[in-house]
This record gives sequence, C-alpha cells and structure tokens, in this order.
Amino acid sequence: MNNKFSSSRLVNILKWCIIVIITFGIVCLSVSQLSKASLYGIFNIFTVEFDDASMRNLNENSQDYLLLENISQKESELIKTKLKIFFVQTSENEDIISRHACSIESAARLHPNDLIFVLMRSKYVHLKKGSYIHLRSYNNIHFTHFDEQEIYRGTSLIRLNKTKPTQFIHYFTISHMSDFIRTALLYKYGGIYFDLDIIPLKNFQIFSNAVGLETDNGVNVAVLAFERQHLVLDLQMDKQLESIENKFNALCWNCLGPLALTRVLENVCGQHRLRIHEKDKCLEIDIQPSYVFYPISYQVCY
Repeated sequence: MNNKFSSSRLVNILKWCIIVIITFGIVCLSVSQLSKASLYGIFNIFTVEFDDASMRNLNENSQDYLLLENISQKESELIKTKLKIFFVQTSENEDIISRHACSIESAARLHPNDLIFVLMRSKYVHLKKGSYIHLRSYNNIHFTHFDEQEIYRGTSLIRLNKTKPTQFIHYFTISHMSDFIRTALLYKYGGIYFDLDIIPLKNFQIFSNAVGLETDNGVNVAVLAFERQHLVLDLQMDKQLESIENKFNALCWNCLGPLALTRVLENVCGQHRLRIHEKDKCLEIDIQPSYVFYPISYQVCY
C-alpha cells in the first residue's frame, strides 16, 4: 500500500515538474520574441506613474540629458504651419528606441518641407541612449515635452480633470491617454497623427479628414489626418467624456479610440455600417481602406 502511494506521489511530482518546465520554456520563448518596445510596454505596466516624476532623481546639469521645450511654447507655430505630423510617446521613457526612430525618420524623409513633432511625456531626452542623436540630424524633426492637461486646454477634454477615474492597470491608462492626446492634438492644430509603430511608406500630404476602415464594422486610429477643429473630432471627444462618466470599463482598450470614432462616424454619416467612400459623402470625411495607410495590419501574426 505504501509502495503504491509512493509511486502515485512520484508520478504526480514528475507530472508537475514537466508542466513547470514546459511552461517556463514557453514563457522564455515568448519573451525572447518580444521587441524592446514590447518589453518597455510590459515594464511600464508596473512602473509608470502619472505624476511627472519619472526623472525626479535626475541631475539637471547632466550632460547625458537634454531638457525638452514644452509643446505649448510652439502654439503659434503649430497653428500657422500647414502640415504637421505628430508622434506621441505616452510612456515616460527618456529615449527613442530604434523601431520607433524608424517610423519618425521615414516620416521626416518623406515630408522634408513639413514639421515632424515627437511629443514625449518625459521632460528630458537621453543624449547617449536610443536614437535621438541620429534623429536630431533632421532639421524638420522637433522633440518636445507635453503635459497632458495643457494638451486638453481649449478642448472639451479639459473636463477630464474632474471626471477621470483612477486607473490601476497602467498599460490601459497609457492606451487611453494616447487616445485622448491624439484627438485633442488634431482638434487644436490639425495635421497627421501616426502611431509610433507605423512606418510611413509614402507622402501623406494628399490626405485630409481621412481615416482607415480596418474591419467591416470599425475604423482604426493608428493613422489620422484631420483639419483643425473638425466637427468629427469634437464629437469624438464628447463620446470619450461620455464613456468616462458612465461606469467606464478601463480594460476596454479601444473604447475611447477606434470604437468612439466609429460610433461618431456612424452617427454623422447616417450609416449603420461604415463603408469606403469619397469626401463628398459625409462631412468631407474620406474613409479609405486601411491598407492605403499601412499595408500590414497589426492583426497579422508573425
């Protein structure tokens, strides 16, 4: 009886050892396939605090860092310039990783006469780490710091000061902040917004008030091109505030971005299901297939 019990226990121990080894192997393989950007994202789930204190221990006289100009100091330039391209780094990382630098550089090379703004939540950029040194060789690339509340000033999103709930899962806070920031930026200044994982392959000057239809029932907000103070953006901000104020589910990563913009377009275009069409169909909105903006969707598995 004891021998049988011992054998059964040994089998269970071996079984669990095998499960642990296999699980550990899968985790190691997955991590090894993650890009540096993905690792930064995971790290930020546990480390990002939205209190503008990411560099509190920094010696401001350090030769390794550059204090960035605030985006609000370029207000008049932003309004006067016809075409602006925006990239936004909502984490507090003080460097630009190579993959993101590729996106920024591509935009700069394809739009040599236009301004490329890289907005960073960090007040500083590291001069010796990442790709800043390479990117600053382009005269049309401008690195600036942004303060969330200053971006919202002059838009209805300023109400977020009173309504925004505490977020405990920081990844989703970053995702939601990104949706707020891009909407407010384009509403205030107009221009083109690119996610940092979008690599432009052509000049985007031809696009105005344009969005990409990615699925049968929704647009993507990875690339947006809008005129200043467009009604659709104003309505999207209203939809974002409505979501926040009505038992908002913080885990719904697309509620304030793709889903909110899709609902607004369905309403203003009078369509239950969006479809590709030219500008004359609906408030001068140009709905293009997403492959016009980026041929490879994030949904593609490698």
